[in-house]
Amino acid sequence: MECIRLRIKDIEFSGQAIIVRDGKGDKDCVTMLPDPLTPHLMAQIEQARIMHQRDLELGFGAVYLPHALERKYPNASKETGWQYIFPARKRSVDPRSGLERRHHVHVDTVQKAIKQAVRQNGLEKPASCHSLRHSFATHLKERIDQCLPLGALGARRIRDTSSSAATKQASAFGGNTRGCFKPGLRPSFLACGVPSDPSPRHPSH
Repeated sequence: MECIRLRIKDIEFSGQAIIVRDGKGDKDCVTMLPDPLTPHLMAQIEQARIMHQRDLELGFGAVYLPHALERKYPNASKETGWQYIFPARKRSVDPRSGLERRHHVHVDTVQKAIKQAVRQNGLEKPASCHSLRHSFATHLKERIDQCLPLGALGARRIRDTSSSAATKQASAFGGNTRGCFKPGLRPSFLACGVPSDPSPRHPSH
């Protein structure tokens, strides 16, 4: 859900970061934006902008805002930054307000795409979005272990090092890391020569 609810303003290309809103534990956090994804994400955002502009021309274009922000900022719902990066193909009536809006894609759409990719790649093990999440984290931790020798850094546990780095990055974007995957280690990847693309392995479960 965190992925399909991303809005255009949640992507920080200059800092190569993604701000996740209301993630695990209903907390905001910051995670990394890998280099290979940047051009694809830019193209997707451009498509979302074009779709939003067409909605505005037709008299629509107002998106749902959380936490009563629509009352506090009545014009924000039509701003480009608040639009979903992955908008639905069709507008629909919002049951909360009765207004016709363009929501984000349904979670089932993503699940079906994952299943199709699994079949096309000949994988025989069950896989889902959650599997990719865990394989990414496992793969990333392996690279962190290779990059950051704990003895040289004086840290007793990798969690101490990763938490410190993640906290610094999160504070720069106004987020926090409690209850979220601890990113913020991209500078360490670059310093030790490890590629900045922590691409996930094939799902293992």
